[in-house]
Amino acid sequence: RRTAAQPPAPSAPHPAAPREPKPPSASGYADINDVAKLDQFGPKARAKYEKFLTLPLPRAIAISDSGQIWEAWTRKPHDPADSPEPWIRVIPGCEKRYQTHCRLYAVDRVVVYRPQQP
Repeated sequence: RRTAAQPPAPSAPHPAAPREPKPPSASGYADINDVAKLDQFGPKARAKYEKFLTLPLPRAIAISDSGQIWEAWTRKPHDPADSPEPWIRVIPGCEKRYQTHCRLYAVDRVVVYRPQQP
């Protein structure tokens, strides 16, 4: 029993909600609508990137070392075990499909790609 002179009992601290990782920031490599930057990866890459620009948000696109393109969009992955974040699941999907290293190119409305330094 508590009286008016007693302070209230401290409440149990709430566990911190797990923080979702944030996507990389814009790299400055290109504007999101600069499809010509994809020409170095071949005509199929450019066509797939043009399609990517029409996809609903959230979305992400990755490029394999062989120039192949893989995209992911929506927060409802085909496999419920995958992350709901397209930018997290796009690289594993790309690498599984093309059996080579992949790099993130764009997330939503920003290009995050950083060319490899020689």
